[in-house]
Amino acid sequence: MRDARFEGEAAEPPAAMRCEYCGGIICQGCGYYSVDTIVVCDTCAKRYAWAQFLEEAERLCAMPENRL
Repeated sequence: MRDARFEGEAAEPPAAMRCEYCGGIICQGCGYYSVDTIVVCDTCAKRYAWAQFLEEAERLCAMPENRL
């Protein structure tokens, strides 16, 4: 039996794909990013970018003899 309180409410759009970073659903009509061959949802974009930066960057420590 259908609940009359929920009649007329919009249904969630169907799933189109999954984010390859978090595994979450990306619905039809929602934005996402494609990086190389990876699909990343809007929610994960900053975390993914930061993780990639940390993986590729070299962390150094400034020393007095390295002055400009």
